[in-house]
Amino acid sequence: RLVRRIYFAMCAEADDMIGELLAVLDECGLTENTTVIFSSDHGELAMEHQQYYKMSHFDGSARVAWIMAGPGIKEGQVIETPVSLIDMAPTICELGQMPQRPNFSGESLMPLARGETDQSRGWALSMYSGVTSNTISHMLRKGDYKLIVYEGYPSRLFNLANDPQELKDLAESDSDRVQKMEALLATVVDREETWR
Repeated sequence: RLVRRIYFAMCAEADDMIGELLAVLDECGLTENTTVIFSSDHGELAMEHQQYYKMSHFDGSARVAWIMAGPGIKEGQVIETPVSLIDMAPTICELGQMPQRPNFSGESLMPLARGETDQSRGWALSMYSGVTSNTISHMLRKGDYKLIVYEGYPSRLFNLANDPQELKDLAESDSDRVQKMEALLATVVDREETWR
C-alpha cells in the first residue's frame, strides 16, 4: 500500500507541475503557438508482478506516456500503433523545422499527430541490462504482442489485448510468432554482440 500511495502521489505531483506550466503559457499568451510534449524515460511498477520501480519489461515499467498538444496536432486522438522514445528527436526536429540527422534511429511522429496516418514503423524496442537482472534482455512490442527475450533463458510472449496484466505466457503455444518477432529483433539488434 505504501508503494502505491507513493506512486499515486508522484502522479498527482507531476499533474500539478504540468498544470503550472500550462497556466504560465496561458498567462504569457503562448498557448496557441507552443507545442507541449509530455513523456518519461520509464514507468514505475506499482507492485504489478510484485515489483516496484523500473528495471523490467512489463508494461508498468516499459510503457510510458507520450502526450502532445499544439498547433497542427489533431485534438483528442489516441494513437494505437507502438511508438518509441527514439522518435522524440526526429519529432522535435520536424517541429523546429530542423534537418533530420543521419544517425537518428527513430521517425518523426508528426504525421501521426496531425492525423495524416495511423501507421508508423509499427513496433517499439527496449533493452535492459541492469543490476536486478543476471542477463541482458530485449523487449519487442508489435501490434498486440510483446516478446521479451532473456539471453540464455527462454523468451516470453504476451498478447496485451487479451492479457493486459501479462500473466499468460504464450511463447510455447505460439512459437511461430516468437520466431517471427525474434527475426524482426535480429534486424535491429546484434544479440550475439550485446551478449558478449
